[in-house]
Amino acid sequence: MILAWIVAKCMAWLFHEPAPAPVKLPIAQAYATDFQAASEVSQPEKIVQKPPQKVLNNRVVLQAAQQSLAQLPEWQGKPLRVFQQVAFFDGERPRIELALQNPTQPESLIFYTYEQGKWTASQAEDVSHIKNLTPYLFDLNSVQFVQAADIGQTWQQKAQEVNAAEQTPYYVALVWLPKPKKLMWHTATLEATGAQYYLSCHLDGSVWEFKNLSTNSAVEEQ
Repeated sequence: MILAWIVAKCMAWLFHEPAPAPVKLPIAQAYATDFQAASEVSQPEKIVQKPPQKVLNNRVVLQAAQQSLAQLPEWQGKPLRVFQQVAFFDGERPRIELALQNPTQPESLIFYTYEQGKWTASQAEDVSHIKNLTPYLFDLNSVQFVQAADIGQTWQQKAQEVNAAEQTPYYVALVWLPKPKKLMWHTATLEATGAQYYLSCHLDGSVWEFKNLSTNSAVEEQ
């Protein structure tokens, strides 16, 4: 009987004993604890930036750029007529730049930039001060963007031949010459010790002219 009474008292004490008062932390410690808890809950995700998508040395990118331009909704069933040139860049900001004649307003141009796999257009620019745009236009389907990679390789070979300071191609442009009505490839100047060189190519990629600008003499010419 005595044992049963002791057990009953212990059970009553266990179930009716008031909970102990919360332990108060020092202010600094409490702030640190709250800050740690908040950081664990609302930690922002790290944004991983994609490296720039190279253009000049990537034939797949070049081909995709030309195809996707023709497939833009605003150009479905409309002729793509390029104004003067198509410029290809690598380096810190790889991209392609060109201007197209606005099919609904022929006296204006729409400038396009291809970067990181997509085309973006700027507002149409009025060029009515040019009385006749036609001599400065060429059809997009008459050229192949992938040729830019070949021109880049040729430029790199010439850069190695003259021991240029920069030997990685970073700029070429497909340029329309109105008077002879000819397309040609223009490239960046090659900077070497004590000399500068310039390379231009025919549309098919063969060398048109490779000359020393310092002496104005042709190193190679076709």
